[in-house]
Amino acid sequence: MSPFGRVMLCFVLTSIMHTDLLAATRAKAQARVARQPFITFKAIDLQLTTIDRDLQELTASTDHAEKLHSAHQRSRAITQIRGSKTMKSLRSSAVSVLAITREVELHYRKRRQHYGVTLFKSLHTKAIRMAQSEIRIRHASKLAESKAAQKRFAADLLTFVLQFQAVSGGYGALQCGAGQWACCQPRSSGQGKAALAGCTWICATRRSTCRAGCLGPHVPKTAQAALNNARKNSQAK
Repeated sequence: MSPFGRVMLCFVLTSIMHTDLLAATRAKAQARVARQPFITFKAIDLQLTTIDRDLQELTASTDHAEKLHSAHQRSRAITQIRGSKTMKSLRSSAVSVLAITREVELHYRKRRQHYGVTLFKSLHTKAIRMAQSEIRIRHASKLAESKAAQKRFAADLLTFVLQFQAVSGGYGALQCGAGQWACCQPRSSGQGKAALAGCTWICATRRSTCRAGCLGPHVPKTAQAALNNARKNSQAK
């Protein structure tokens, strides 16, 4: 093959690989959108587990630093806490939750599903407060400031978790059939100013059933049929 032919072959192969990569990326993004908000619930669950662990470690480190005898030792300890892996992990998780909640809020805004926007805008607002509290912990130059910031963060975390549970509670047990939609029916938990807008997750055969709430994932008829056939074949064997 001539040098020109080799160059052209390389160009064609590169173009094909680039096209395949774009197609795979697009398909992955579409699959992510189709699984909202359940994929978001799982992602937030993971981040909350990490946040809870990190906060406990920071609290323990701060309590230990308070018991140090000299001011120099305590000052050095707070500097170490601010630059620790635990602090960096907490920051990463707080930022991730902020991005995740914003993404799903935009998801429902694009689809003009008002109740979905209301739910996840509220969750995103609480994520902002939590991220702001994390910044206070990271910038605290004294142990007393760090302890106060951690206490504030814990309170903001609890507020976020309660809202998250109101929205996501019961989704894991939902098993919708062929052609059905996961549907969040509006539900309020608590009373008065403490009331939280949330969801009762049901399976709906028509989109219109979920007009007052917001839609979750849709189970394609073809996918369900394939799954049923696979189960029947497995049972026959």
